Amino acid sequence: MQLPLKKLYLRTIGRWLTSDLFAYRMPVSVKGICFIDGKVILLKNERNEWDLPGGKIGRRETVKAALKREIKEELGIEVKVEELLEVFTARMNHQVDVLIVVYRCTTKATMQDLRISSESFEIGCFSNGQLLNLKLNPRYLYYLEKTLSSPDA
Repeated sequence: MQLPLKKLYLRTIGRWLTSDLFAYRMPVSVKGICFIDGKVILLKNERNEWDLPGGKIGRRETVKAALKREIKEELGIEVKVEELLEVFTARMNHQVDVLIVVYRCTTKATMQDLRISSESFEIGCFSNGQLLNLKLNPRYLYYLEKTLSSPDA
């Protein structure tokens, strides 16, 4: 009896070379919804869209550590990573699929503490009513509105 190719692989070479080496891979971007004075902090990206602060996870870096690092780099503030809100994939520029991981964050920083990095083109703080007028990923909008209406925002 002949084994299917995958089973044969797993029982032979697969003992040393895991099949994960051949799996489809996509970048992972971790994003933070963070508020100061009841307004969400957004950055304008290279696609001329408003985006949540965050970025790619480094090698051997935890998701939460990556988010803290990215927000410190992009905004100049310290945050506490709180609740995981959503995980989804997004297609960027009709070219690359990216896995997006969104967390709610808190900070003790003030508006005066915010610093924009060279990675972004603009920084803004927006109230719930202003979000609908922004060029923004629609998947973010639900969580932004939901979180802005919570008492912790």
